[in-house]
Amino acid sequence: MPENFLSMPDVVLDFWAPWCQPCRALAPIVERWEQQGLVPVVRINVDQNPEVAGQFGVQGLPTLIHLRQGQEVGRVTGQRPEPELKRALNLP
Repeated sequence: MPENFLSMPDVVLDFWAPWCQPCRALAPIVERWEQQGLVPVVRINVDQNPEVAGQFGVQGLPTLIHLRQGQEVGRVTGQRPEPELKRALNLP
């Protein structure tokens, strides 16, 4: 996890855990966004980084948070269809 992710102009934080089946199902969608250049993604394992999850008020998995200039502009928790994820996160 890059330590400077808060200074990135546009980023999606992907809070996940290895034991979370919905997280594994969501991973290919989020990876595709990054590969297509839609948005950079920082994956944060909540088991290894509980303080970061707490800082962002993560209470369920998977949780995706879209930050623009360090400010939250979208959040979604749980497995959803891709169009719904993009809407909730304010992605094109």
